[in-house]
Amino acid sequence: MPKSFTPEQAHAAIVDMDTQSDRGAGIMIGAYLEYLLENCIAYKFVAISNTMYDSIFENTAPLATFSAKIDIGFCLGLYGEQTRRCLHLIRKIRNEFAHSEIPRDFNSPEIKKFCDVLPTPGDAPSYPPERYNRQKYYTVAMSIGTYLAVIGNEDQRPKYSGLP
Repeated sequence: MPKSFTPEQAHAAIVDMDTQSDRGAGIMIGAYLEYLLENCIAYKFVAISNTMYDSIFENTAPLATFSAKIDIGFCLGLYGEQTRRCLHLIRKIRNEFAHSEIPRDFNSPEIKKFCDVLPTPGDAPSYPPERYNRQKYYTVAMSIGTYLAVIGNEDQRPKYSGLP
């Protein structure tokens, strides 16, 4: 079944993200959005067993990857094309941080090229230049995350109760 955070755990995770290195923040924020997206997708399902859930989301299952979750979320009408593009950019940034053998930060060309395409939040010009890309990534990701948290509220999801 979907993993769940208490509001306190979610808040602690978000606060912790801001204390991480660029690499840590890039990976954690991407993972957090993937978690929220998985819950939103599962919310659209009828009540299913843990076994069925795992056969859809775990290991080599059809929705095991962040990319697959992003595209199916779009196909389910959870969000529009701009959010889909942003999620794919966030996924690429997360993957670049996670799979690079050499240190990267948000100003590394391999990361910056994706940050450059993210939409600029209204308050972005006040960011210090050395933190601009990190704050842009964080702001866009948290805007999407807030939206996903609201539409994927576990309290509204049907519970599996076995055979009828």
